[in-house]
Amino acid sequence: SITSHRNSEEMTNQLVLSMNKALKEFRQEHGTLPSKIIFYRDGVSEDQTHFLLETEVASLHKSLEKHYQTAEQDLHFVFVLVNKRINTRIFKLDKNPRPGTIVDDVITMPERYDFFLVSQSVRQGTVSPTSYSVIHDSLRLPPDKLQLLTYKMCHLYYNWSGTTRVPAVCQYAHKLAFLVGEHLHQIPSFDMKNKLYFL
Repeated sequence: SITSHRNSEEMTNQLVLSMNKALKEFRQEHGTLPSKIIFYRDGVSEDQTHFLLETEVASLHKSLEKHYQTAEQDLHFVFVLVNKRINTRIFKLDKNPRPGTIVDDVITMPERYDFFLVSQSVRQGTVSPTSYSVIHDSLRLPPDKLQLLTYKMCHLYYNWSGTTRVPAVCQYAHKLAFLVGEHLHQIPSFDMKNKLYFL
């Protein structure tokens, strides 16, 4: 789903509209709302986290609660910030750590639920982990389950046989936004909504 922005801002107040479209599509396909929603949000810096929590997450949660109360279902919702523009580097003795390495203690913030994930194999230079911060969680998955799911999501990018640095849904969103913003300059045809034309 595409929403237009007037300038290069990364925050949006139209996230609720996109989520409503996704819920409508899911309900048409499956006859019910999803039992669990895990939302990966890319493109936000550390200093914007508090603002994001008060705006995007609050409005999204409020809208989801209305849908789930109407459908008489329980809402289980996780909002995860994905940040690949970080300076942290992780070593295992004198080598890069293996893909799938997760660090969720000592170098993470004690007051937050966050972790670092190395999802790719790098043969030259130092591997850059991706930082994940769970800023809203009503699903209460054990941390190792969410971490494993996140790592497996890095294997699902359709156009690449290896792993991506971020979960496939983030990579898809980035590719779609780049195509529309740089080349199309308009919202694509509604008939294309379920096709990976932007890869």
